[in-house]
Amino acid sequence: MGGGQLAAAALPSAARPTVIAELESDSSAKELARTAETTAVTYNVEHRGSYSGLTVAKAERLEPTLRSSAGSKLISVVAHATSFRVTTEATVTRQTFSITWSPSAKVTMSCTGTIECARGRWANG
Repeated sequence: MGGGQLAAAALPSAARPTVIAELESDSSAKELARTAETTAVTYNVEHRGSYSGLTVAKAERLEPTLRSSAGSKLISVVAHATSFRVTTEATVTRQTFSITWSPSAKVTMSCTGTIECARGRWANG
């Protein structure tokens, strides 16, 4: 085994804690986005079928776990009468995950970054 092969073989174990922290943070952000999505739907039911007026602060009041997620945070809620987008950020990778609901009941899960994001869509999402 040449020197380059030895270095490559050693890299995964040396990098493992960092990679695990990144994957856990990304997973946390995905889970938080799904919780925010459910919260938006709950808000809609409580507000006569409208998402209008939903903000990060209102979502956090409605669902307190949105405030205290380890490894991720809710950074944006954009709400209109019949649609919304929630966006979370993984605090380790700074990668963002968004879920968008449109009037046609189309749900889009998009992301930015490189680790868990494949072609702008959630890997395994």
